[in-house]
Amino acid sequence: MTTPPGAAPRIPPTRLVLDELFASPVVPHAVVHDGTVHVSGLLGTVDAVGTLPASAADEFEAVLRNLFTVLSAARSAPDALLQLTVHLASIELLPEFNAVYARLLPDPLGRPARTTVASGLFGRCRVEVAATAFAVGAA
Repeated sequence: MTTPPGAAPRIPPTRLVLDELFASPVVPHAVVHDGTVHVSGLLGTVDAVGTLPASAADEFEAVLRNLFTVLSAARSAPDALLQLTVHLASIELLPEFNAVYARLLPDPLGRPARTTVASGLFGRCRVEVAATAFAVGAA
């Protein structure tokens, strides 16, 4: 990567893959660049091999906890979330997701902008989230 004369040097993006989370073989959990954390689609798995909880509520809690884990590794935090995209396997799951969401992100004014859609998801997954946040700590 070449820096133009007189310009500040460019810092390449940092890609995060966390061993404790289920990982895609082709994408990192997040990319941090220029103070912004771009979180890839995360699932509500409870371990690195991809085990899903039995209940939808537990899966919704797991996906948000996985998001918080990625944010922490990226030197960010839940209150630094700017945007959240939620994919649900069925829109009928929305009230149950909203209940878990409100419990884990209790301050309505501290919540990110959010889009929620019904999508065809991988296997038995009921939820996938992707997010954008700002990094709150120095790298």
